Amino acid sequence: MKKLITSVFVVLLCLCCLASCSSAHKENEWFSEEKLTNCLVVDLPTIEKDYVNRGGEDIYVSFTAGEREAYVVSVFEYLKSQNFKYLGTRGEQASTLAGSFTTYYFKPATELSEFYVGSSYKFVYSDGTLDEGGDPIFCILTIYDYEAKNLEYGTKNFAYNTLITLRYKSEAPLSGRYALNEEEHEHTITYVSAGESGHFENYTCGCPHDHGAVPHYDEDIDLICDACGYDMNEDYPPLVDTTIPLRNLTRCEWLNELTAEDIAEIKIIGEAVGVAPGNLKNVSSSTDEAVIARIFEEYYQLDTRPISKMEGQIDGGSGVTVKFILKNGTVKELYINNGNYLDTNGDYFELLFTPKFKDTDNATKAYGFITYLGTGTVYDKDNNPVCEIPIDELEFVESDGCVDAVVTGYYYTVETEFGTLYFDYSNDLFYLREVDYIEFYRVVSKNLDELIAEYSITTE
Repeated sequence: MKKLITSVFVVLLCLCCLASCSSAHKENEWFSEEKLTNCLVVDLPTIEKDYVNRGGEDIYVSFTAGEREAYVVSVFEYLKSQNFKYLGTRGEQASTLAGSFTTYYFKPATELSEFYVGSSYKFVYSDGTLDEGGDPIFCILTIYDYEAKNLEYGTKNFAYNTLITLRYKSEAPLSGRYALNEEEHEHTITYVSAGESGHFENYTCGCPHDHGAVPHYDEDIDLICDACGYDMNEDYPPLVDTTIPLRNLTRCEWLNELTAEDIAEIKIIGEAVGVAPGNLKNVSSSTDEAVIARIFEEYYQLDTRPISKMEGQIDGGSGVTVKFILKNGTVKELYINNGNYLDTNGDYFELLFTPKFKDTDNATKAYGFITYLGTGTVYDKDNNPVCEIPIDELEFVESDGCVDAVVTGYYYTVETEFGTLYFDYSNDLFYLREVDYIEFYRVVSKNLDELIAEYSITTE
């Protein structure tokens, strides 16, 4: 009987050990073969110590300084051995082609030190495969360096100081795409007439060109388009040399009634025209008196030129909204579509330029969502509707991407026309849940509690 009990105990002990090994193996699985293949790094160097693979996407590990340096070097040497057509890192933020995503210029790099951006090593690479728009498809491998943190998963805690991420096409669902720097590349273009609406610029160099028809132009004033040869004699009115101050156009007369001292803040919002809701727009603002004075004076003195309806009506492109927020709470707005202004009489005017903030100005930068419905519905943790809030009032920046996996119980969701915003952690931190990635954003405008308080309908 004792032998039987002993045998059963040994079997149970073995089963427990096997289960433990199986569990440990699952926790320490490397990137999937599918992901490594998709990202062109099937033999990416692995890690010879304990780590956690969270959600099958990101690798959490605790390195000594020497271990991290050795691993980074092994990754760098491996990527160089693959002879990618493009191998580099993150460059300057690009002015987006259609204003929809945060895009960075690809920056070629050859020395390991060049790949260190902020607090991470960022490797951006491509074999030259093009997407449907003619852009190279980039993959991004990032090795983040953190102060010691704890990751909670299940009932366990795991200490880590390094995060390794591997992404295809973009670092996040709504940002982190890469593009070649057009300033370093000379396009080859053919022009095809689109009739009176303008002409198409067809790039023959493989670069993207997702804009529609652009207006004809006639620098030698013979009413023949200099690009495509279209005869504009019947379509275009005589050229107008007269300029008109913006402040004298309808809906802009309030510029004559203000001074810079009346303005508390200027906000300039740039966005794509005609793109899907959920794409990002750029929001810059300043409360600096000197900056406000300069921007206001530039708009006050700004001249415009009357143009034809054909020139003024442009499909797609970009729009700029300028908000002058007065000290009494009033907001005055200007909307500029592709550099043109439409007055209440249906007449178009071309602005000689569009005043904006300079890089040296004391101004803050954030993002907002492009939306056409304008509002989203807030739900509590029991899925009860709370109120509707204006999505335009949500301004945010990208979070550092590293959030401890502890839900605080705050828990609200905001249902929008482009998806769900999850506020699981706090009133100023939300994320968008995609198929293979979660991107966190930090609200820098009114937080969710403040918006709920302002827009909830209360009954006495």
